[in-house]
Amino acid sequence: MTSRFVFAGATAALLFALTACSAPTTDTAVPEPDTDTSASTEATEPAPDDATNGSDAESFTWDHLTSCEQIGAPVAQYTADLVLVENYFSEYEIQCEWEHPDPVEWVDVRTVSITLAQNSFVLTSEQLAMTESLVEHPDEALAAVGGVAYSMDMETAMTGVSATTVSVPGIDLTVSASEHASLPPLRDAAAVEVAKQLLRI
Repeated sequence: MTSRFVFAGATAALLFALTACSAPTTDTAVPEPDTDTSASTEATEPAPDDATNGSDAESFTWDHLTSCEQIGAPVAQYTADLVLVENYFSEYEIQCEWEHPDPVEWVDVRTVSITLAQNSFVLTSEQLAMTESLVEHPDEALAAVGGVAYSMDMETAMTGVSATTVSVPGIDLTVSASEHASLPPLRDAAAVEVAKQLLRI
């Protein structure tokens, strides 16, 4: 039982870190007043929309996702011997998590988690490059809709955990999973494909 809580804590820490990395920073410095009255009118004109930050891209919704059974369908092979332990739906967030019902051996200490949360912006490639803990996964289909994919890894005393986030205008979808002894890792490109399927991209 202790191992389950340790692993759940690692998963939660990964999700928190990804959320923190995707939150906008606030500059607390007070700007000095602009005394130059000769500034050109070009400085006051809005910058052109950038599809990467979602300003002119279509905003996504999760209205078509109504249950964790539906959300878990693309990862059914990874959750076949796990049980649903988190089934949370709200206006702002969805959380679905599967764990082994009775982990006896280390190999049993596994979990798969898929979360969706509303966002107000999408990180750019330049911002991701400035964060050492995040690895971007370029994807043409995501770029075409103003989205981006990135991941973060964490090692625990028992196994490795990976969280891959696909961020599109309106939604951050994160697939988090531990290592599986007999299946390919549910991370990076594989996790991106799961997210794209759920978001209908």
